[in-house]
Amino acid sequence: MNENELLEMGLELKKKYEELEKKEKDIKEELLELKKVILASYGSLRVFDDVLVYDSDVPLELQNAISTLRSFLSDIVESLLT
Repeated sequence: MNENELLEMGLELKKKYEELEKKEKDIKEELLELKKVILASYGSLRVFDDVLVYDSDVPLELQNAISTLRSFLSDIVESLLT
């Protein structure tokens, strides 16, 4: 293996490393955005669930579905924050 081949291999490895770094950065940014969406959804659903408690016109099935979803999201949010 000569010096030129080593240089080419080094440049190729550097290029692959930079591509992987970019992919990792993109994934981290996407994960952060998804976490923001989950947290915003949980906050909105929590307020909605609290308001429904005082509204007797809302069917019980809908209230139960929203409470269940809130509980499910609560578990997800807890795992995101720990």
